[in-house]
Parts: sequence; C-alpha cells; structure tokens
Amino acid sequence: MKLPSLWPVACFAGGILLFGKFAAHLHLPFRFVLAAAASLLFAGFVALRRSWILASGILAVAAWMFLGFSAAGLERLSVPSNLASSLIESGKLDSSVALRWRGRLRGDPLQLPWGTRYEIDLDEVESSAGAFPVSGGLRTTSYSDESNAATPLPVRAGDRVEVLARAVPIRNFGNPGSFDYRGYLARQGIVLQATLRKDELLTILGHPRMTISERLARVRGRLLNSINELLASRPEQAALARAMLLGDRSFVERDRVVEYQKTGVYHVLVLAGLHVGALTVFFIWAGRRLHLSLLSRTLLTIVVLAAYVGIVEDRPPILRAALMAAIYLSARLLYRRMDLLNVAALSALVILVARPSEISDASFLLSFSAVGIIGALAVPWIAHSSEPYLHGLAHLVDVSRDVSSVSRIADQRLAGPEQQHQQNTQHAHDGENRLVQDHLDDTGPEPGRITLHPGPERLLAGLVNIVPELTKLGEAQGLVGDPAGPVIDHEDKSAGQQQKPHQSEKTADHASPYISGARKRRQALPGRLGKFNLISTL
Repeated sequence: MKLPSLWPVACFAGGILLFGKFAAHLHLPFRFVLAAAASLLFAGFVALRRSWILASGILAVAAWMFLGFSAAGLERLSVPSNLASSLIESGKLDSSVALRWRGRLRGDPLQLPWGTRYEIDLDEVESSAGAFPVSGGLRTTSYSDESNAATPLPVRAGDRVEVLARAVPIRNFGNPGSFDYRGYLARQGIVLQATLRKDELLTILGHPRMTISERLARVRGRLLNSINELLASRPEQAALARAMLLGDRSFVERDRVVEYQKTGVYHVLVLAGLHVGALTVFFIWAGRRLHLSLLSRTLLTIVVLAAYVGIVEDRPPILRAALMAAIYLSARLLYRRMDLLNVAALSALVILVARPSEISDASFLLSFSAVGIIGALAVPWIAHSSEPYLHGLAHLVDVSRDVSSVSRIADQRLAGPEQQHQQNTQHAHDGENRLVQDHLDDTGPEPGRITLHPGPERLLAGLVNIVPELTKLGEAQGLVGDPAGPVIDHEDKSAGQQQKPHQSEKTADHASPYISGARKRRQALPGRLGKFNLISTL
C-alpha cells in the first residue's frame, strides 16, 4: 500500500465531523464509544490474520471513525467546569462589575499601536462573595492616551499578577458568515476580554518558577524589543521585520497589507513552511560541516524546530511544517523513504488527536489542502516528466550508467560530451576531427589507480556520430590500431547485399563507441617516450 497513512487520517477526520453533526442528538457514553472502537480494531486484526482483506478493511475504516468520534467527545469532556466564561454565562459571576482576576502572564506584554496587551492564564477570581478558583484565559488591553501616559510595569512572562477589570465573554458579530472570532480565540485558550483603564490596576503578586513555554515567551518578547530598538528610526521596516521574522503583524498598516495582497506576495508576511524548511536545511548542513553523526544532526534539528515553534507561537502552518520535518528526519534514522502525502497525513493525525477542533480551523484546512494538492498532483507529474531527465544528467562522468538508462535519457547523457567536443574544436590546439580532447601528457592513470580518467572515455563515447564523417563511402575506416573495415551505406543496395550474415549491422545513430574487429596485434602510434598513449591502448 503506497499511502498507508492517508486513509486512517481521512476516517479519523470523518469521525470528528460526525461527532459535530450528531453529538446533540446522540447521548452515548464515552466508554461505550471507546470500547466499540477497540473491538473493531481487534476484529479487523483477526480478519487480516485470516486473509479476509475486504472485511478487515471495512472494520478498520469503522474503527478509525469511532476513534475520531471518541477524540472529539473527549475534547468536549475535557472542558473544565469552572471555566470563567461558563461561570459568567450561567450567572455565577457578575460581569457588570469589576472583579479581581489573578493568574500568570502567558507572555511578555505586547506593544500595539494603540496600547499594550496582556494575556493571563487565570487560576483565581475574587468577588464580593469571596475568592474561588477559575480557569481559562483573559486578554486585557491598556489603551494609550493623554490621561493614561504612565510607564507600564516591568512585568514578564511567568509573573503572577492581579488585574482589577470588568471582564466579559468574547462574542462574535451577528453578520451571517462573519469570522468566528470567539472560536479563533478559544483555540488559543482565551475566553474573556477586558479593558485595563489604568496601568496601575495591574499589580505583580510574585515571581513563581517558570515553565518551558514561559521561558520561550520571554525569548519572543526579547526578540521583538530588539527589533524595535534596532529599527527605531524606521518604524515601517520594523513592522515588516516583526511580521516576517516572528509573525507579529500588529504594526503593519492596512494599506501596506492590501498592496501585498494585490501584488500576490502577501505570503512573505506570513510564517509558514518556508521558514521551517530553511531552518531544517541550515542545521542539517551545519551538522555535516561539523562532522556530527546522523543521530546528533537529527536530534539537534528537531530541538531547534521545537524551540522555533514555541517562540513564534503555536500556528497551524508552522506546527504542520515542523511535524512533517520531524517525521522525515526520524524516517532517515531508519533509512526509510517517506512519501509527501504520508508525511502530511501523519502530521495531520498528530494534530487532530491532540486537538480535534482544529478540523474547523481555516488555517489548518488551507495548509494541509495545499500540501495535499502538491503531493497528489504536482509530485507525480514531476516524477513522470522532468525527474527522469534530472537523474539521467547526474554523474555524467560515469559512462557505466549509460547502459542502464532508457534511450531518451541516454541521448541526453551523450549530448553533453558531444557539445563539449564541438566547443573544444574552436581552440587552436584541437583539430576539427580530433577524437581525444585531453593532452596525451595528462592521460596516464593516477597513482594507485589502474583505470583511465573517465573524461576521454566519455568523450569518445559521445563522438560516435563523428566517426562516419571521417571517411568517404567505400574507404576503410576505424580507430587507429584497429583493422580497417568497409563503410556500409544503408541506402546503397549493393553495399547492403555484400554484408555478411554473421556481421551485425549498426546505424550511425546507434553505433558503438568502440569499432572493433578481429583481435590482432595493434600498432602503437609514435608518442613520447615513457608516456601513456590513449589511442594506441584503445
């Protein structure tokens, strides 16, 4: 099976879609669905062992769909009961008054053209009824104006802070077909939004031990600040640098975005697989230059890609490309070749298992759809059109590869030496019909080698079409040192009738690079004493 990963992920995605369509009407226990999926997998394995191919395939499809259905249900069950937005919508929290929200900063404060943004992972809220635990993310923005010109507090990612603000759940616009802003932020863990009227309303409660994600968030904040400092006098270039390097398009003006979209180069402002591919190639090349082993190069590249994904934030195109690169590098450790569709399918399966709701994300769908079209259409078309010629033009010096090539590829391999011969005839020291292009002084074998330099042999192999032009019809021809033979004109009937039955007839287009006859003692050409004479030896 050429695409063993494509069908499981398709069935898994189908199960997720079925859950979204029938979840409100079906009230099946989660344990029942999971047990059904396990039973179908076991039955499919038994059918495969008994060579019931059709039955095992049907059972496998049903099992993967049940697994997707189970994953979507498990994601819905994993939503905590004390989610801040659910508490407000159920009336347990009053969103009409300001409350004290406590939690840890997810990242460094993000400077925006209109103010400063803070994102907090909530763990507690205090109201008039007391303090109790909550979960979810809060996005609060401090707008800059003349009345709020105080310097922001030096808070960093990982700090525990308290915000006094009136938070409300995120809502979408009522226009049909409008962007699902609430779902977009919910996939990032943000469920509330608020406005910070004064920077003094945000206070630091402590500096707990940071996690790995918070350390990477600090690195991202430091890089953004460094770009602002380096390009402080050129804000427009700084905005483009922030977008192209770290994916922050907050400072890119709307008019500039429209210009990039009209010219078809908007993708340069979006972080995608191009950046991941460049990093992968660079670190593989650097590992080879440092003479690292294959395992060391692979581990180094995967660690760097993981850090890059954490720094530029979790985006579907970046995550997809990083997973594909990691799967490809892991396959190289096992000396296995991976098909593009298989790699993309495995990456999609990993993402959907972790977050089944990503199947409704437009970025996820567009990213994997683009890769799927390339793998299903472009790669096979290239493999049947230009790729054979690319492989045929490799290792032109090695004449032993000419025999194993098909006719049209062999013609391309022989065209190179013939063109080189025609170009060399322009030099004064090369005659018009000179067969050997290298100097005879340099044709001797190198020390420790018993074979000839492949250059002259390749040139002679490519000059077979020139040999019949050296003589006229009826005259003797041949390489120096070979017995003379008649030139056969296929258009001349008399010449064709005189050909002996046991002699093989070869046309000029398929002539052998070596014209040989009966093995006789070859006469050496006069040459310099002690030097190797190529034509005499041939």
